[in-house]
This record gives sequence, C-alpha cells and structure tokens, in this order.
Amino acid sequence: MRIIRALLYAVPFLLTQNCYAGILYPTAKITVRAIDSKGNPVPDAKVGILFYVDKGVGAGWGLASKEVTGKTDKNGFFSGEGSSIDRCNFSVEKDGFYDSNDEVHFQKASLLRRWEPWNPTIDIVLKVKRDPVAMYAKRTDALKVPILDMPIGYDLEKSDWVAPYGKGVVRDFIFICKVKFIDIYNTETSYKLTFTNLTDGIQEYVADKNDRSIFRWPYEAPENDYKSELALSDSYKGSEKYTPGYDKKKCYIFRVRTKVDAKGNILSAKYGKLKGDIELKVNREVQGGLFKFEYYFNPSGSRSLEYGSCLTEWTSKREKETQEVSGP
Repeated sequence: MRIIRALLYAVPFLLTQNCYAGILYPTAKITVRAIDSKGNPVPDAKVGILFYVDKGVGAGWGLASKEVTGKTDKNGFFSGEGSSIDRCNFSVEKDGFYDSNDEVHFQKASLLRRWEPWNPTIDIVLKVKRDPVAMYAKRTDALKVPILDMPIGYDLEKSDWVAPYGKGVVRDFIFICKVKFIDIYNTETSYKLTFTNLTDGIQEYVADKNDRSIFRWPYEAPENDYKSELALSDSYKGSEKYTPGYDKKKCYIFRVRTKVDAKGNILSAKYGKLKGDIELKVNREVQGGLFKFEYYFNPSGSRSLEYGSCLTEWTSKREKETQEVSGP
C-alpha cells in the first residue's frame, strides 16, 4: 500500500518534470517552400525553424527554443520537426533577397502525440533586392521644437531644424506646432505639415498584411497622388480612457525638392519614407513640444525606397543597432 501511495505521488511529479523538459510535448512538423515574387522556387535558401518548450524546473518562467536549420532543395522545399507548444516560427534568407519570416499555429494534438495539421506546406515569398541605395536615416525620440505656433523648417539631409534654430538649409518639411499643457493629466498637441514646393507632398502607404518580408514597401515611390499637407493631433485627459492620436503602424512616402518645367512636368525630385506617424509629445519640463519620428531620405534622385546603407552616423546606440530597414 505504501508503495502504491508513493507511486501515486511520484507520477504527477515526474509527468510535470517531463512536461517542462519538453518530453511530453507533441511533435510538430512543417515544410517550408521558398518562392520568389513570380512563384519560382528558390533553392539553397537558409531556413531556420524554432520549436518552443518550457524552460524547465529551476530555469525560470518562459519558453526555450530549439532551432532546426537547413537549406531548401532544388524545388525550394525544406522540412523540420521537433517537440513544441502549439506554434512555431520560421525564417528564410538568401543572398540577393530580403529575409522573410512567418508563424505557424497548430490546432490540436492527435493520439499519436503529433500536432495537427501534420506537416503543412507553407509558401514564403522572398523578394529580390533590386536597387538598394545609400540614404540619410534618422530616428529620434526627443527632438525639441524650438518655436510654437509659427512655421519652422526641417532639413531631411542635415537631420536638423533650418537656421536660425539648427544647421539645416532646405525646408523639406514645414511644421506649425501647437501644444497645450495644463498639467501632466491634461495635455493637447497638434501640428500641420506642409512643404516648400507645390508638387512636393506626402501619401500614406498601407502594406499588404499577408506580406511576410522584412521589406514591406514598394520598390519605388509613386509618381502621383501626393497630398500637400498632413494634420494630426493628440490629447490626453487623465480622467478619460486614452486613445492615441498618433499611429506607430502607419507608414508614409514623401516627395520633396521637386523641380518642374514650364508645363508642370517633374524634372527632378527627392523621395523617402516615414515609419509611423510623426509624433508630437509634450515636454513637461519646459511645457514645449518634442518630436518622435523615423525617416529614410534618398538623395540620389531616383525613386528607390530600398535602403542600402546609412550616409550619416545614427545619433544613438539604439539607432545603430536597429538601422536595418524593416517593414511597417
């Protein structure tokens, strides 16, 4: 009887230990098929599949991952399997293409301790790198607005306000900023963005939600449909539920420094992109405004939106570590 009781206590403990170690997790298997934008197979692409299990007793909370790696065959296929929770992630990369990644969710485990669907084939598109160019890139979390309620220019190449407020020369972006600060629980900010030239402008870009590439932009900036201004605002009331006025997921394409002939045809222009809304926040210390934004400015004169390298040093360690272009 004592032996039976001991076993009754021991079995749940052993099951728990084994479960944490991943032994009792069902096995998952997937097949990745790498293809290009035209549907052709991409052979010899590197694939990494991450399967997840609990870290184990004594290792703290969270998940540990086990990676299965390999390369696609001549038809673009690669398969991998491992014990896992009900999902796994994978990434695909190859020289000359932009990396792509995706996540697979499993529905249920069979009596054979296999996740279903078993060995689904997932197509992943690799986009070819066409014309990456060197760009001026900037990410700032605290660019102080030197003056409110008056037009002020920002130079995208110099990454600074136009003189006399900074070292900028060309007014690529022109802002009129308004900030209302009552206390830390009652603030309002708004700005209007305009441009120097009549044919300059900005337009929102919405990426395909099914696009799994890290490059989720068009290869080239559009030639038309640019708006001459953008107005955004945000308010915070401590007694109300806060709904942000700025959207970090939005993306924009802009055109500046446009020159036209007598008939209005564009002779030259500079293009670029913004990741997320330009956010105007309240500076509590001086009750002024702080801009937060990220942009990539192509000075070459081409319409390419493919970021190849940075023409200037990023101004912080965080910027330098995350300077690789990614999707919205």
